Amino acid sequence: MHTDSHQHQEAIAKAQRAIALDPNDANSYLTMAYALIFAGRPEEALDFMGKAMRLDPHYPAYYLFVLGLVHFSMEQFEEAATSFDRALKRNPENYAPLIPLAAAYGHLGRKQEATAAIDEFKKTWPTLSVEDVSGPFMMAKYKDPVDKDRLLDGLRKAGLPESRFEALRKAGEK
Repeated sequence: MHTDSHQHQEAIAKAQRAIALDPNDANSYLTMAYALIFAGRPEEALDFMGKAMRLDPHYPAYYLFVLGLVHFSMEQFEEAATSFDRALKRNPENYAPLIPLAAAYGHLGRKQEATAAIDEFKKTWPTLSVEDVSGPFMMAKYKDPVDKDRLLDGLRKAGLPESRFEALRKAGEK
């Protein structure tokens, strides 16, 4: 909740407290990684993700999503795409990895795969646009605008329409 409210230091402090209370709880390490990603400290987050995955070797798909966010934040787009893809295969009903997956493909110049990820997401949100992602969407939690811009630039490269109006216009053309 603190990360969602842009209270990054408070989120990190709460995750540190959770780890101190139960150093064998994988979810506490996952929470710390998540807080660090959005606070602009993905290199540190990678270590916490590794610990979480070792503590829970049967981790759910969400762990792969967060691992993908770590790699994406470090501009390791190939590793990010692999993690997001694995998350989707493990839980195909969760569409959240499709947005950063499309952005990773966009940065990699893999336009066809980026378009496929966007098209899949649009089954749930047909008018999705860069405007939506930059606003109240979950990726707007980044402390540093550079991190948010990395995602938005990847989505632009992937071909996501800039505005809802443009998305509606494109949908009408099909």
